[in-house]
Amino acid sequence: MNETKNWEELMNAVVLIESHGFEFFIVEDRIKVRHNTDHSTKLLFEIETGLSKKDSVHQGIIKFEMKTGINILNSSSKPEPLLASLPKGYWKQN
Repeated sequence: MNETKNWEELMNAVVLIESHGFEFFIVEDRIKVRHNTDHSTKLLFEIETGLSKKDSVHQGIIKFEMKTGINILNSSSKPEPLLASLPKGYWKQN
Protein backbone atom coordinates (compact mmCIF):
# COMPACT_ATOMS: atom_id res chain seq x y z
CA MET A 1 0.00 0.00 0.00
CA ASN A 2 1.22 3.52 -0.73
CA GLU A 3 2.07 5.81 2.16
CA THR A 4 -1.19 6.70 3.88
CA LYS A 5 -1.94 10.39 4.06
CA ASN A 6 -2.66 12.04 7.40
CA TRP A 7 -6.25 12.25 8.61
CA GLU A 8 -6.64 15.92 7.65
CA GLU A 9 -5.49 15.26 4.06
CA LEU A 10 -7.89 12.32 3.81
CA MET A 11 -10.85 14.38 5.03
CA ASN A 12 -9.95 17.16 2.57
CA ALA A 13 -9.99 14.49 -0.17
CA VAL A 14 -13.42 13.25 1.00
CA VAL A 15 -14.78 16.82 0.86
CA LEU A 16 -13.38 17.12 -2.68
CA ILE A 17 -15.09 13.85 -3.68
CA GLU A 18 -18.37 15.16 -2.25
CA SER A 19 -17.92 18.41 -4.19
CA HIS A 20 -17.99 16.28 -7.38
CA GLY A 21 -21.54 15.11 -6.53
CA PHE A 22 -20.84 11.91 -4.58
CA GLU A 23 -21.64 10.72 -1.07
CA PHE A 24 -18.72 9.11 0.81
CA PHE A 25 -19.88 6.94 3.74
CA ILE A 26 -17.37 5.81 6.38
CA VAL A 27 -18.34 3.14 8.93
CA GLU A 28 -15.37 1.55 10.71
CA ASP A 29 -13.54 -0.35 7.92
CA ARG A 30 -16.40 -0.09 5.42
CA ILE A 31 -16.59 2.56 2.72
CA LYS A 32 -19.58 3.18 0.45
CA VAL A 33 -19.64 5.76 -2.33
CA ARG A 34 -22.78 6.81 -4.21
CA HIS A 35 -23.63 9.32 -6.89
CA ASN A 36 -25.63 12.09 -5.26
CA THR A 37 -27.66 14.04 -7.78
CA ASP A 38 -31.29 15.06 -8.06
CA HIS A 39 -31.90 12.08 -10.33
CA SER A 40 -29.73 9.34 -8.84
CA THR A 41 -28.26 7.91 -5.66
CA LYS A 42 -26.71 4.99 -7.54
CA LEU A 43 -24.07 3.00 -5.66
CA LEU A 44 -20.64 3.47 -7.24
CA PHE A 45 -18.88 0.93 -4.99
CA GLU A 46 -18.74 -0.52 -1.51
CA ILE A 47 -15.66 -2.04 0.15
CA GLU A 48 -14.80 -3.64 3.47
CA THR A 49 -11.05 -3.57 4.03
CA GLY A 50 -10.33 -5.09 7.44
CA LEU A 51 -7.95 -2.15 7.97
CA SER A 52 -8.03 0.81 10.35
CA LYS A 53 -10.58 3.53 9.62
CA LYS A 54 -7.85 5.84 8.31
CA ASP A 55 -6.40 3.19 5.99
CA SER A 56 -9.92 2.21 4.86
CA VAL A 57 -10.67 5.82 3.91
CA HIS A 58 -7.39 5.97 1.99
CA GLN A 59 -8.28 2.78 0.11
CA GLY A 60 -11.76 4.16 -0.62
CA ILE A 61 -10.27 7.31 -2.12
CA ILE A 62 -7.90 5.26 -4.28
CA LYS A 63 -10.78 3.06 -5.48
CA PHE A 64 -12.83 6.22 -6.23
CA GLU A 65 -9.96 7.56 -8.35
CA MET A 66 -9.67 4.27 -10.25
CA LYS A 67 -13.44 4.03 -10.88
CA THR A 68 -13.98 7.64 -11.94
CA GLY A 69 -10.63 8.79 -13.32
CA ILE A 70 -10.90 11.87 -11.07
CA ASN A 71 -7.54 12.63 -9.43
CA ILE A 72 -8.25 13.47 -5.79
CA LEU A 73 -5.14 12.75 -3.68
CA ASN A 74 -2.73 14.53 -6.02
CA SER A 75 -5.19 17.15 -7.13
CA SER A 76 -4.10 20.69 -7.79
CA SER A 77 -7.63 21.77 -6.89
CA LYS A 78 -7.90 24.41 -4.23
CA PRO A 79 -9.91 23.50 -1.12
CA GLU A 80 -13.38 24.93 -0.83
CA PRO A 81 -13.41 28.27 1.05
CA LEU A 82 -15.40 26.77 3.95
CA LEU A 83 -12.93 23.91 4.30
CA ALA A 84 -9.97 26.28 4.14
CA SER A 85 -11.50 28.34 6.95
CA LEU A 86 -11.64 25.41 9.37
CA PRO A 87 -9.00 25.51 12.10
CA LYS A 88 -5.88 23.41 11.52
CA GLY A 89 -6.37 19.96 12.97
CA TYR A 90 -10.19 20.17 12.77
CA TRP A 91 -10.30 16.62 11.36
CA LYS A 92 -8.67 14.50 14.03
CA GLN A 93 -9.05 10.74 14.14
CA ASN A 94 -10.43 9.55 17.48
